[in-house]
Amino acid sequence: MQPTSSFVGQLAPGQTMHLSLRRGARVLPVEGSARVFRQVWLAERIVSLQVCAKADALYEADAAGWIQIQAAPHGPAVRFKVVDAPGLRQRWAALWCRLPSAVLAKPF
Repeated sequence: MQPTSSFVGQLAPGQTMHLSLRRGARVLPVEGSARVFRQVWLAERIVSLQVCAKADALYEADAAGWIQIQAAPHGPAVRFKVVDAPGLRQRWAALWCRLPSAVLAKPF
């Protein structure tokens, strides 16, 4: 599964897009309202579960997998932003910045 990188997407009314997201990736609708469905494996079938998403809501993937974003058939176009989860290097850098600075003693 190839994870997505950060980008801004647009859907015309009635259009659907499937995305593969890493754990921690976020989907933020910028304009309009879209329906977000999470694809899960249940009893040897793939089932779509609707996730509540509003114009100001932020969807964060709690597990890696596929989602489906769908624009309303008779509504305005939908713009959304996908922010990919930070990789291991970015997480370590952020953690390192939060650590208190250590004072190293000069050797004698």
